Amino acid sequence: MGSKPSIPGNKKLDADNSGSKKNELKPGTKSPRPNTPEPLGKKDLMISYSHQDKEMMARLRDNLEANGITVWVDVIGLQAGVDFLSKIGQAIIDAKLFITLLSFSSIKSKYCKDEVALAYISQKAIFPVVITPQAELLSEMDTGM
Repeated sequence: MGSKPSIPGNKKLDADNSGSKKNELKPGTKSPRPNTPEPLGKKDLMISYSHQDKEMMARLRDNLEANGITVWVDVIGLQAGVDFLSKIGQAIIDAKLFITLLSFSSIKSKYCKDEVALAYISQKAIFPVVITPQAELLSEMDTGM
């Protein structure tokens, strides 16, 4: 008689009545990255990168997220079996800003070039982050980049 009713899907009513905060993180700790992809949706920015540069992308993403910026990257944004090209395209359109990591592998990647082109024609603010010395990249970049 003294307990509150449980309503499926209502976290407020389903919460533990003891007042404990089971999911609260201690100051200075990072939230563990879930094993399942993040739900698709509008994010502050999208990072375009070559998968050969995934360690640099992960460091950038983690720093941005630690500062309250929502980030979409294909490593966490896509589930198996989805039409990844349309999901990447939608992520570019939905994002407020677009970051492209520039390296030898990304400037040669058709997918990275296409992502930059879509961001450009979608009038997104594009922020290139050069991870290979710029002087070395310029001679390899085509006119479109």
